[in-house]
Amino acid sequence: MATRIALVRSVRQREERQQIGNMVSPFILGLKNVEKLCLIRLSEAARRAGQIQIALNSVMRAQHLDTVSSSEVSEEFANVLWLQREEKLAVQYLQDVLNKLGTDAREDAPSTLRKASLLARLGSWTSDACLEKPAAIWAKYFLPAISLLDNIQGQNDVSQSTIYRECALFAERQFLTISKSTDAARWRIYAERKRQEIEDRKRELQQFGPSAVNKSRSDFLSEQQRKARQLLDEDTQSFRKHDTLRDTFLQQAIEMHSRCLETSDKFDNDSAIRFVSLWFSNFEEPSTFDTIRRGIERTPSRKFIFLAVSRMS
Repeated sequence: MATRIALVRSVRQREERQQIGNMVSPFILGLKNVEKLCLIRLSEAARRAGQIQIALNSVMRAQHLDTVSSSEVSEEFANVLWLQREEKLAVQYLQDVLNKLGTDAREDAPSTLRKASLLARLGSWTSDACLEKPAAIWAKYFLPAISLLDNIQGQNDVSQSTIYRECALFAERQFLTISKSTDAARWRIYAERKRQEIEDRKRELQQFGPSAVNKSRSDFLSEQQRKARQLLDEDTQSFRKHDTLRDTFLQQAIEMHSRCLETSDKFDNDSAIRFVSLWFSNFEEPSTFDTIRRGIERTPSRKFIFLAVSRMS
């Protein structure tokens, strides 16, 4: 690749020496585009090899050749920034790429697939960088990506399964995080304490007579009762919201893993195990019955053959 870039650059520089003024010939523009694409491929190869500095140098040279900012160069620059742990800046560059694609009038399958891929990657990056809350990330990035893939359903494609897998892994991580959180247990304990406190105060209020002293005490206890009921409502709401969010992410993880298995065979080993693990560990959860059933119906039966093999062994 380096030899190809050197040859293209040599020809381009020779042609540029012969150009008149600022007029750029179509041939020179074509050479610049070829060199730019080669530099992007070199940056991608360097990223895969862990050579971040080479990747950065290559993409910076591609930017220098990019007279009009292109989405390919900006996307690769975002990928390099992410490897350099410039998370916030990388997310901004990738968001800019997505915004440019959003103004594109094309609605063909490759364009739709690329938008979905960018949305899924933005969701994963935003989550890893802790820039937004999980529920907001799911609604802002992953749900739109899934909706775009729904428009091109019927095509089995590795790119689609990769997007579904990103969605599934995000939802699964959030489900496990919420399940292990101590917040639910704390809210449950607080709610039980407040209920007991309200019952005790209710019995105490029933004992007071009509005297002035009793009325003063009764008014004080009534105010405390009102505050206790308010706190009980807040804790109960938080507990319900916690459970609803946990169930939602569980259902999404199961569905996305099944869609990943349906779309291609690339992630059969890992996604099948994750799907079955979520299925078996939440076998008695009523909220997952329909999701699991649809997931099993969607997934080719041959992808569960490892269950029969493990049973026989």
